[in-house]
Amino acid sequence: MQAFHRLAAAIALALPLLASAAGPSVQTQQGTAYISGGIGAEEQAALAAVKQDFNLHLLFATKGSGEFRADVALVITDAKDAPVLKLTGAGPRVFVKLAPGSYKVQATAVGKTQQQSTAIKTGAARELVFYWEGE
Repeated sequence: MQAFHRLAAAIALALPLLASAAGPSVQTQQGTAYISGGIGAEEQAALAAVKQDFNLHLLFATKGSGEFRADVALVITDAKDAPVLKLTGAGPRVFVKLAPGSYKVQATAVGKTQQQSTAIKTGAARELVFYWEGE
């Protein structure tokens, strides 16, 4: 019986580690599917495996060094300026599945906000890159 309890305790300790090793997972917010992450080789591989399932690909980095940023506040609004996704601490990569239409993507890091507009079309993906000056 004691061996069983040790095994159960070991499994309980290992489960959170196994979950984090699997990389970022797909989330939904108000019906919008997204995934955020990409720090380290394992997360990069996990994101690459699902990239084709999303039609908006965002990358956040520091100008000059190219260092990834994972501290971005992100707001995506539709053509009527209604928010479809709001995230804090997003990045460095964010993949989003959006309905066809026009969107504004607003990203804020180091106290500076940038905005880009994009149109999502059926069967096509868009990629937007946001760079901030070094701190």
